Amino acid sequence: SSIPSLFLVMMSKSNADNSDNQESVEVEELKQNDDSRKRKREPSLNSDDEDSNEDRAKKKRKTTQSQGDNAVDVKKKIAAFLKANQASLTDCVKGCRRKKKFREMCTSAWDTQIQDNCGHSHLFQDLLLKGYDCDGCGEIFYSFCFDSPVQDNCTWHCLVCKECMDWREWHCETCNKCTYGVSLPCDGCGAKSEVMEEFGGFF
Repeated sequence: SSIPSLFLVMMSKSNADNSDNQESVEVEELKQNDDSRKRKREPSLNSDDEDSNEDRAKKKRKTTQSQGDNAVDVKKKIAAFLKANQASLTDCVKGCRRKKKFREMCTSAWDTQIQDNCGHSHLFQDLLLKGYDCDGCGEIFYSFCFDSPVQDNCTWHCLVCKECMDWREWHCETCNKCTYGVSLPCDGCGAKSEVMEEFGGFF
C-alpha cells in the first residue's frame, strides 16, 4: 500500500509543478502583450518617417535659399536703377537712400503698384524720379518721410534737415533749420525767405 501512496504523492507534486509552469507562461504572455500595446502607442521612428523629416528639412532649406536669392536679385535691381538714374532721382531719394526705412521700403515694394491719395496706381520705382506726372494729381513723388506718394507742389524734401516739408516751410541758412511761412520772416533770426525777398512780404 505504500507504493501507491508514494505514486500519488509524486503525481500530486508533478501536477503542482505543471500548474506553476503554466502560471509562469501566462504571466510572460501578459507581459509580452503589454509591451506590444505600448509599442503601438509610441510614435513610429521607422525609415519612412526619417525620410519624410529629411524631405521637409530639404524643402525648408530650398525655400529659404530661394527667398535669399530673390532678395539679392531685388537689391541688385535697386542698385542698378539708382546708378542709372542718378541725375533724375528726387531729393527725397537722395536724402533718404542711406536710411534703413528706404532700404526696407524699396526691397518690399519694388516692381509693385503703389496707390496715391486719389486712388491712382503707379509703379513704385517711377515715383523715385523727378517730374513723374499723374493724370489726376500732377507731379508726384514717393515720400519716405511720410510713407506715401505726395504732390510735388505741396511737399518738398529738405536735403539739410533730411525731412519732407510742407510747401509753406523754408530752410533758414542762418538758423540752419526749416521755419514755417514762406512769406514770413524766420521765427529764430528774422531772416527773409527767397519768396519774401522777391515779392516783398505777404501775397
